[in-house]
Amino acid sequence: MAIAAPNFRSSMGWAPPAFALAWIGALAAPVDLGAAVYAIPLVAAGAVVLAFIYLNAARGHPFAIGAILVFVTLLIDAKFSEREPFVPDSQVALKIAAWTAIIGLAFLRWRSISRIFFKPEIVLLFAYAAIAGLSALWSEVPAFSGGAAFGLFAYGALACIVVVDLREETVIRLFVWTLVAFICAGIIGAVAAPNITWLTGSLDESEAGTRLQGFAGHPNVFGQFAAILILMVMTARREGFISRPICYVILALSVATILATGSRTAIVALLIAWGLVACRTSRFGGGVAIVILGALAFALVLAACGALPDIVGLFGKLSRTGRESEILTLTGRTDLWDIAWTHILQRPFFGWGYFGTEQLFTNSVDPMFADQAKHAHNMFLQSLISVGFLGSLPGFAYVSLLISRFVSDPDPTRDRIILLVLVSGFGEPGIFGMPVMETFFFYWILVRETAKRLPPQGCHFEQAIDFAAQPPVRPAKAFTDSMKPIR
Repeated sequence: MAIAAPNFRSSMGWAPPAFALAWIGALAAPVDLGAAVYAIPLVAAGAVVLAFIYLNAARGHPFAIGAILVFVTLLIDAKFSEREPFVPDSQVALKIAAWTAIIGLAFLRWRSISRIFFKPEIVLLFAYAAIAGLSALWSEVPAFSGGAAFGLFAYGALACIVVVDLREETVIRLFVWTLVAFICAGIIGAVAAPNITWLTGSLDESEAGTRLQGFAGHPNVFGQFAAILILMVMTARREGFISRPICYVILALSVATILATGSRTAIVALLIAWGLVACRTSRFGGGVAIVILGALAFALVLAACGALPDIVGLFGKLSRTGRESEILTLTGRTDLWDIAWTHILQRPFFGWGYFGTEQLFTNSVDPMFADQAKHAHNMFLQSLISVGFLGSLPGFAYVSLLISRFVSDPDPTRDRIILLVLVSGFGEPGIFGMPVMETFFFYWILVRETAKRLPPQGCHFEQAIDFAAQPPVRPAKAFTDSMKPIR
């Protein structure tokens, strides 16, 4: 009679129950083993989930890549506490880990994204990131400049992955609902955690009251999130991805958020982005342009004749503090622009190091304003002071390319986002500052524009970026249908 030996090559199915029993035994132990022991199952479960998402993203699974997109949009830039600049903390570690994982994912997905990677627009994008990385060699804070450049590479790589592997319908839906969640969290936090979600004044505006900043770290950033949400909702509604009632609810929520932030930069940028595209597509656009140009010409004639009424008093009514100087100096931005230009002339070719210029500004202003004078408050000046005129050429080139297509190849989605970034960039560091959600969003637009121009033969992701050739779908497809892999 044969005796069967035990099969030790079977699966390790016994391991999870054994681990669970061991953990339960640790909980039942009379001694305090510390919080780390008690948190082990949560950490292990989180690691398993992250590994599952990452491995499936490496295979190009839409749900996994969509999850990474949501994480980048929702969590990576959320701020739950005040932090000192250039001081490593848990969120800095989270960003570096996320950026490293994204770049690793780009290598794993190289066969899919290589076709789009070497197009001129994408080469310019990564050339600017490479120059930003090299600037760490002469930066005052090399680790910070190098880390910021690392983020530029990561967001550029993720934009390529998203465009190649996700349908545009999926991306728009994810952007809309993730931004809705972020804004709702900020509104809830306004009641639950007011010390984090409200900001009192800025610069010399202490008497101007509080402004809602949510978990974005600053009211202007939170206002920018709301402005982007409005533009994406308009795109989603135009393509039939959301219903009219839902569109109106989200628009009302976004407008209320912008007003609560008091971000005039976001308001002006949003109005210009929406207005110019609307005029271009409207049959009355030419007439509106003529009226505006005529009004400007008439104002110039009055100014030349000295007949222009004094409107300085009106500026005080438009300011938060009631002072005309707030409008005339753009809340102190013109002083920072003068400081930035002075330092640009000192190192005109390759700058002072990518976004490592905070000390230059804080040393040039009154100490009481040092907390607000962290950058040039202008994306073009910020790029020039960071990497100089030569180093800025690739970045200025891909921005100019997108601007030129506003006229040569109209695209409402692209053009509204580009106008929003450009106009807000006159008052904020924008896409040439620290890599944030706005940076990734702009890169997605740039890569999407590049993918639209690839030849259709063999381009397996043409459907994801060529909605112009397809009529809107009404009613909208189910969200799960939009997550199907692109063949």
